[in-house]
Amino acid sequence: MWLLPLLLVLTGCGVGFGNAAPHSEPRLFITQGMHTGKPGTHAIIYGPRMNRDFWSHVTLPDEDAESIVEHAIALWLQRQGWVIVGPGRAAVQKEQVFHLTNLDRIRIGRMTGADVVVLRSYSRTLGTVSVEGVHVESGEVLWSGASSVVQTDAERQHGIDGRTLRALTCQALAAAFRLRPPGAHHLDPNTACAF
Repeated sequence: MWLLPLLLVLTGCGVGFGNAAPHSEPRLFITQGMHTGKPGTHAIIYGPRMNRDFWSHVTLPDEDAESIVEHAIALWLQRQGWVIVGPGRAAVQKEQVFHLTNLDRIRIGRMTGADVVVLRSYSRTLGTVSVEGVHVESGEVLWSGASSVVQTDAERQHGIDGRTLRALTCQALAAAFRLRPPGAHHLDPNTACAF
């Protein structure tokens, strides 16, 4: 009887990201982060897939890096109690999202009622993700985090997989919110989003 809750805990980290991947060896993640301690509760995340259909996808294709990063940020922040609003509330067309400057994003964030705009960058070939939360009124960076992974030879040639990209995103956020100390950490990518 006590095995069922234990199994749910061990497999629960895959919830929201599709089926849990098979067990893998721990990877070396390197993180750094900064948090001002100032509050924020409503965030807007920009990307071409942040619309009402975005939340209907239970699994995401491994090759769709943009969606993997956006989805990981949104779910991670929601688990921390944040409310996520998409640019659709400000009547931004899908095609326009690609051409917005960061100042445009902050202005639209203000229109949607968000107090924080989440900006992110990533590279599958370098194995890095960085995120930052910018206050829509002051333009101040309230928090930022970055994560990288020591890559295999194959990853240096072809880029990291979606599971590792999700893990990097979660680790960058964990560093930004001081849930992960800066430095090197050996982590299993399957459980790196469990905070």
